[in-house]
Amino acid sequence: MGDRIWEADPDEVHEEKAEKPVNHAYDHVVFLVDARAPMQARSATGQSYFACALEAFVATLKRRVLQGNHRDHVGLFVFGTADDNESDGFDNVKKLLPLKVPGKDTILAARRVAAAPAPEPATECECPLYGALECAMQAFRDAKTTGVKKSDNRHIWIFTNDDERTLPDGHERKRCIDYAVTLAESYVVLELWPLRRPSPPGTTA
Repeated sequence: MGDRIWEADPDEVHEEKAEKPVNHAYDHVVFLVDARAPMQARSATGQSYFACALEAFVATLKRRVLQGNHRDHVGLFVFGTADDNESDGFDNVKKLLPLKVPGKDTILAARRVAAAPAPEPATECECPLYGALECAMQAFRDAKTTGVKKSDNRHIWIFTNDDERTLPDGHERKRCIDYAVTLAESYVVLELWPLRRPSPPGTTA
């Protein structure tokens, strides 16, 4: 009987399984799209980088609907915009579409968002990414009532063409990195989709 003290506690095992995603879990994605001035520049396709990111969002919605999965959630936030709704108390962050299971109505709403004028970029905004990450995590928490579980795969996809090389100090950068570690510990996968823009004259890519 004494050997059993080395066995894992049943409650601890249950908690670990509840936290760590499993292969057959559902997939939930929050899109975070940069709305600052660099994203309004024209890409090689002739569209703005912001419009390209929204096209990717609409395509993801369509794919999820066609797959017929009735539990995968998708949501859309933009950051670095002056036209914010102070999502969860953070300036320069706006929720365009809530995290929910997409359907035909969601696709129509996303198309309206994509066809609308781009939000006004914030003029005084160093790095609004931290607030956007917080809002994305809160969206996952709020969606528990609609089927998002800790054992599901949760993703945050960031679309930007600005690598923040000109930040006057590293405080905001460090804050984002530290929060990314927190996300990883919560089994939330943070993925960057860099939208490449031409290098300024006289520089190398």
